[in-house]
Amino acid sequence: MKERAVSVVIGLVVLMTMLIFSTIQAFALFGLGAIAILVGVIVLVLVPIVRRGEQIKSSDDDPELAQPVLTKIKPDSTPQTIKPLGSAAQLDPPNEAPGPTAQALPRDRLMPVDYRQIVEHMEQIVFTIDGDGNISMLSSSWENLLDYTIADSLNQPFGTFVHPEDRPLVDAQISGLLRRSRDTCRMELRMIARNHTSRWLDMRARSVSGSDRTVIGTLTDINQQKEIEARLRAVRRSLSTLLNSIPGMVYRCKSDRNWSFEFASDGCLEVTGYEPYHLVNDPNLYFQHIMFPDDRDYAWNHVHKQVMLKRNFQLVYRIIDRSGRVKWIWEQGRGVYSVSGELLALEGFIRVIADDSAKARVVLEGFHDLILDEPLPS
Repeated sequence: MKERAVSVVIGLVVLMTMLIFSTIQAFALFGLGAIAILVGVIVLVLVPIVRRGEQIKSSDDDPELAQPVLTKIKPDSTPQTIKPLGSAAQLDPPNEAPGPTAQALPRDRLMPVDYRQIVEHMEQIVFTIDGDGNISMLSSSWENLLDYTIADSLNQPFGTFVHPEDRPLVDAQISGLLRRSRDTCRMELRMIARNHTSRWLDMRARSVSGSDRTVIGTLTDINQQKEIEARLRAVRRSLSTLLNSIPGMVYRCKSDRNWSFEFASDGCLEVTGYEPYHLVNDPNLYFQHIMFPDDRDYAWNHVHKQVMLKRNFQLVYRIIDRSGRVKWIWEQGRGVYSVSGELLALEGFIRVIADDSAKARVVLEGFHDLILDEPLPS
């Protein structure tokens, strides 16, 4: 700032010198009137310069006046003055981040977390097992699910409450966690409730790091899920027994020219001479391969026409069984469709009829419309 003041003073001296010489010349030529005009010009020129010089001097005494002052609005709508950048101390604090101000609360002001309340309100049983394999802690869900009191269950071996058939495996898993030969385990087990009924639970446990040998884990009730699975298995078993007792063959296949089988009942052996797994799993054997060559197009066209109309289909055609014997068979089925109407598969039933009177048997069983609409292969 001092260099600027010196420059201004030098400029004033030069200007004054020029004005003095101009005044002398004007007096000699024009008299007093010219002098008055020059004095007015001098005043107009010098007054702003003098004022600027005073501002420069003041800025030397007070650096805050040296440059314009700006104002910015902080995210919380509070105005903040921005001083001229003269030193690092005039900058915003280095830890002030843009956006809302985040304040960290002291630890003593944080709300304490009551983990006991969290555990007590969980649906799962929370438990701990000590180094001797005894129960050292239980949550209240233990009483809700198994009806034992917590007081009577503490310090009892965990295996005491496990179904006898599952106890050896459970004891081995817990022992491995206590020995630190494994870190975690998960298994489904049955536990015996107070009323002597078994209940399925999903156990997840892990060893706790530290000097004391401790296992902590949870037990989740899966009894309803297991009951549903058992009922489904029973239904499948009953259905399988029923299908395999029917004289004939029940099937499910794709709607393609190969009749790619996805399922075939045990009656497949009686009808075709092949075991069901041959037609389902053998990539080189399809039901089309055992159909009589002259009947393949007829069977495909008839079935395809009916399923496109979303009708059930019935037809009679010939196959060549595994022994090479030609058999007449009767088939009834339908298409399986998705919600959007897409054809997903074919399901139906096939049985053998006497080859020497095939047409007569079809007529007697009420399928004469089939013969009239689409003649049987000769």
